Amino acid sequence: MAEFMEVDSIDADRLVRRMKAIRAPEMRSAIAVEFLRDGEANAVVRTLGTIVRAASQHADPGYYSAADAITAALSDDTALPYDRRTALYSAATEADAPEVARLFFTGSPRPDGVNDKLMLAPERRVEPRGRVLTLGERKSLARTTRRDLIMHLVRDPHPDVIDILLENPHVTERDVATIAARRPAAPALFVKVAAHRRWRVRYPVRLTLVLNPYTPLHLAMRLCTNLRPADLRQVAVDPSLDELLRRQAGELLEPGGLGLD
Repeated sequence: MAEFMEVDSIDADRLVRRMKAIRAPEMRSAIAVEFLRDGEANAVVRTLGTIVRAASQHADPGYYSAADAITAALSDDTALPYDRRTALYSAATEADAPEVARLFFTGSPRPDGVNDKLMLAPERRVEPRGRVLTLGERKSLARTTRRDLIMHLVRDPHPDVIDILLENPHVTERDVATIAARRPAAPALFVKVAAHRRWRVRYPVRLTLVLNPYTPLHLAMRLCTNLRPADLRQVAVDPSLDELLRRQAGELLEPGGLGLD
C-alpha cells in the first residue's frame, strides 16, 4: 500500500470543510460528484483514501458525512460516466490502494437462493387479511398507518412495495433493519434501502446491510466505509460474507498508508 504526502490530508480537510458548510445531503452529494468527476485522478484517489480511512475511525463527524456523500454519489450509476469510473479505478490500483479501487465496482456476483420468479410475483398472501393480494394492492397497503400491517409488509419481497414502505412516516428504524436483514432477497430491495436519503445514514441499517450476504457486494463495500472499527473487525472475520468484503474491512483497519499513519 502506497504512502502519500501530508498535503493529501490538507486536500481532504478542504473538501470536508466545504461539505460541512452545507446542510442539505443532496448538495453534499453534488459536491462529491464534482470532486469525483473533475479532479485529477491520482489526486482524487489520494484524497478519497484519506477520507475513507478517517471515516472508518469515527474520529471526525465531518469525515464520516463526507464519506457518506461520496459513497452515495458512487452508488448513483448516472452520476459518474463509466470511463471516469474506470480511470479512477485504474489510478487506485496503480497507487496500491485496493480499498479505494473497490469503491468503483459497479456489479456484483449473484448470490445463490435468489428466486426472482417467486420474489417478484405479482400476487402474495398478506396476513392478517388472509387473502392473496395483487402487487397494486400491496403497494397501496404500504402507505398504511396500521402497525400490524406494517409488520407484515416489511416481509414483502417485492422492491416496489418496499420502495413505498420506506417513505411511510410510520415505519421505524427497526422496521427498516428488518427489511435489510432479509435472507434471501432480490438485490434491488437492498439497493432501495441503501439509496434512501432517510435510512441510508442510520447506523443499524447500514450495519445490517453490510452483514447480510445477500446485499450486493459492490454496495456492501461502499457501506463498509462508515462502519466503526469494532464492526469492521466483525465483518473481517465473518465466514458468511464474501472474501473481498472481508478483505475490504481488514484493509480499512490497517494502520498506515493513505496519509493516516
